[in-house]
Order: sequence, then structure tokens, then C-alpha cells
Amino acid sequence: RVNELNIGQSIRGQSATGTLRWDQASAIDANTIYLSHGANAVGTIDTPAGGTLKLGSSTTPVGNLRIGWEDTNTAGAANGTLDMSVNNPTFEAVIAGSLALGTQSTVTGAGTADGALVLAGNSILNVGTPTSRANLTIGENFSNNVASDATGELNALNGVANLRVNELNIGQSIRGQSATGTLSMGANTTVDATTVNIGTGANASGTVNLTGGLMTADTVNLEEGAFNFTGGRLAVNTFNGTLDQQGGTLAPGVLPNTTSIAGVTTINGDYNLFSGTLEIELFGTDPGSLYDQVFVNGLVDLNGDSGIGGILDLNLGFAPNLGDGFTILENDGIDLITTAFFGLEEGASLIEFFEGQTFTFGITYAGGTGNDIVLNVVSSAVPIPPAVWLFGSGLLGLVGIARRKAV
Repeated sequence: RVNELNIGQSIRGQSATGTLRWDQASAIDANTIYLSHGANAVGTIDTPAGGTLKLGSSTTPVGNLRIGWEDTNTAGAANGTLDMSVNNPTFEAVIAGSLALGTQSTVTGAGTADGALVLAGNSILNVGTPTSRANLTIGENFSNNVASDATGELNALNGVANLRVNELNIGQSIRGQSATGTLSMGANTTVDATTVNIGTGANASGTVNLTGGLMTADTVNLEEGAFNFTGGRLAVNTFNGTLDQQGGTLAPGVLPNTTSIAGVTTINGDYNLFSGTLEIELFGTDPGSLYDQVFVNGLVDLNGDSGIGGILDLNLGFAPNLGDGFTILENDGIDLITTAFFGLEEGASLIEFFEGQTFTFGITYAGGTGNDIVLNVVSSAVPIPPAVWLFGSGLLGLVGIARRKAV
């Protein structure tokens, strides 16, 4: 085991190039690994197609992995890229402390830092554990020198990535200089974060491409940049900024480390639902703890692209009584909701099933204080006819599935 592994390191800003050629089933055991460390340093890890590269293991994880780390206070660039898509070897990394991609770590330095990690089909990346979270920074600049810059990228569109972190910073400027970060999530990406910061600090910009997988967080702060929500699932307690949902599922109740079976998502900004789905689960009449809610402190548009409208996926987990009401979206102020979910205009009905009975809900977009979305039970506990029930997932099942996909 080594304390520090440097692949391409420049101490005072002069040219340095390092290459590690690796193809072994055994893991590299190090406390900290640097790939391109210092101005004018270039580091490369070369693993052939069909080969194996393991950075740490579950029993002896790598403490810190830093790709593109500039700390020399001199002009020049630390350029580091670990791109598994070139040869697609077997790649496994287990990181316990921190993953940093593109970090300008000096106060007065004029250099730039570029760091990228690109996963491929045979890649597995684990950062932190469910019981011990790590930190992840993608494009972070500590310098106050206008000539400095930091750019980072984590591309997890392919492979598997499990990111369990305290703080996820995507494009962060500590002292006002340029910082850019990009996180791209694929079908097998899971982000479990306490806080996600996107484009924080002057001259910083961050981008999240949520195309698949699951992102759960206590808080997401969208300050400068983009949150491209086109697929996957998002479960967040508080989203600070405008949320444009162009696909995927917003699931308020799917939160980690909680004993509640339902949840609340608060959006401090506008909520624009395009072609995505809002998933609401009902397990009882207690708002927030037994049924899901969305609070919006801004404008609400359920048909943001003037197409068919967003989808409401209502999942019933108990037998409500006639007259029970559920405020599933609470809209602040007096701004009216003038759009509707697909197939659910004002006063429309939804039919749900629970334990062989049907329950009919009426929907209004002018409930609560006059601009909230409320579901009211208008027909309760109607038995499904036995002849129809025999079909199970047949006729009525198909109707229910079709409704969920259409509404």
C-alpha cells in the first residue's frame, strides 16, 4: 500500500508526463491517487481492451482520487482524463474520501485544471458507502487569479456508478474565478447526496444531465447552469431554482434514510412539467407522511411544451373513504394553474384499484387556497365484478395501466 501515487506530477510548473500501464486482477492500494498533478503535468493510465484496472476495493478503498489537480501557483495546465470508453476494460474503483475532477487548488495560481472520468460498459464506480458518505467535486476553482480556470466532467452514461456523498459540487468557484462542471447520469447511476450544488460562486456554471438512474438529495441548489431532467427519477426534499422536467419521474416519496413512506418536495422556483411524470403515492390521509405532496413557490405549468401535458401517476396503497381529500400540489400565492395533466382536465375522474375494489377520484386545479391541485374521493370501495376480476391483469388491468400511461 502506498500513501500517494502520482501519475504525471510537476512540482514547480515545468513539463511532466507520466504513464501507468496496468492490467492486473489485483487492486491498486493507495491512500491518494493523482492523475495529472500540477501545472504542465499530464498523466495517463493505459489498460488494454480485455484488461483489468481496479482502484481500491471494498476492504481497502482508495482514500482520494484526484484527476486534473493544479496546485503549483504557476501558469500552465493540469490535464487529466481517465476515459474507459477507449478500450472498455474491466474498471472498478472504490473511493472512501473524495473524488475530485478538475481542481484549481491554489489561492493565487494562474494555471488551469481539467479533469474527466468517463465510464464505459465494464465500469463500476463506488464513491462513499450508505453509512459513510464521501465528497465529490466536478470543476472547482479556489484561485483569485483571473487567469485561472477549472473544468471537470463525470460521464456515467454507461457502466455503473454509486455516488453516496455529503456534498456534490458541480462547477464551484470559491473566490470568483471560472469553474465549470458537468455530471451525466445514465440508467445505472445512483446519486444519494445530502446537498447538490450546481454552478455556485461568481463565474461558475454547472450542468446535470439526468437521463436515467436515480438522484436523491436533501437539497439541490441550482444557481447557475442547467438541470436537464429528461429521464430517470428525482427525489429531493428541497429544489432551489426552477425545475424544468422534460421527461423522467419526479417522485417525492422516494427518499433515502427516512422512516416515512411518503414525502414532500418543495420547489423554490417555477415547476414546468413537459413530457415527464409526477408520481404521487397515497397510503393514508396524513399529508407529507402518508401521502406525497409537491410545494411550489413559483409558477406551475403542467404542459410546458404545449403538447399533450405531463403525466400524473397515482398509486393507491390504502382504502380511502368517500369525501377524503388529498392536496397533492400546493401552489403559493394567487397565480392560477391554467394547464392540466394529460387526460385530466378540471373536474375529470381517475379510477384506482386497491384490494379488489375501485375508488374514483375527482381532480381540481383550483382547490385549497384556490390554486392548488386536490384529489377528492367521489366513489369509494366499489367491488370489482368477479367476472371482470378473473381477468386480473386483463381488461381492467390494461385499462388501469393505460390510464397511468395516458394521464
